[in-house]
Amino acid sequence: MRHSAISLSPPFDCLQDLAPKTGSAQLAATRVAPVILENGVIRTMDTSLPTARGLAIAGEWIAGGVGTHETALASPERIDLAGRCVLPGFTDSHVHFPTWAIAQREVRLEDTRSLDEALARVRAAFRDVRPGTWLLGRGWRSGDWQPPVEPTKELLDEIAGDTPVALMARDSHSVWLNSAALDRANGDLQVPGGVVELDEGGEPTGVLREESCWHFRDAYIETTDDEYMEAMRGAIKLANARGVAAVHDKDGWLGALRFWQRLE
Repeated sequence: MRHSAISLSPPFDCLQDLAPKTGSAQLAATRVAPVILENGVIRTMDTSLPTARGLAIAGEWIAGGVGTHETALASPERIDLAGRCVLPGFTDSHVHFPTWAIAQREVRLEDTRSLDEALARVRAAFRDVRPGTWLLGRGWRSGDWQPPVEPTKELLDEIAGDTPVALMARDSHSVWLNSAALDRANGDLQVPGGVVELDEGGEPTGVLREESCWHFRDAYIETTDDEYMEAMRGAIKLANARGVAAVHDKDGWLGALRFWQRLE
């Protein structure tokens, strides 16, 4: 599977000398006012200096060490860490970043405890769907619902009508569709290695699994490059806020490299 290693922002790096830090898709790091972090445990990942007493940050420049460089900034803000730990930025070594980015804008069903709760979230999200677009979501797992019950297209039809709805399962191996979404495929559902769940009358219930799920996703769920780009810009900020400075993106099948190239 094609993947790319991408830097999301300049990583924190404790150095004994000031050195410029750069990276693709840089965010707020170049706009940060000079600040000194002190009185904490600063892990450097450098065997010659495992911990530093202070850390100075000024735009693209980061310095830390034994207490000289990090006090050289003119009138910096000082933050007392009060013994808290500072770590370098994390690299996520396996992430489907464009997929994750889009997911931040979808209805989230991961912690729903019943089918009714899941439907309530879909109903609330439907109010914000623009005409002519899909209602997308993810995270459901019917085995987690009490009582356990399999979802059907009719339940989504009652909420969304002619608006296509596609809700990926938590493991991304199943998708729950309404009738409007199924109509987009015009019967093109069964593929080798796929499962199309059928009701007692032999009609699709709205749940596709494995290869049928992925075939439908790739062929019929419409997400434009611009939508991916907009979502990724917001997701980079979210990842940075959680301490992630770089990723190994596994969405090569999606063409993720062209998104990253446009972001640079």
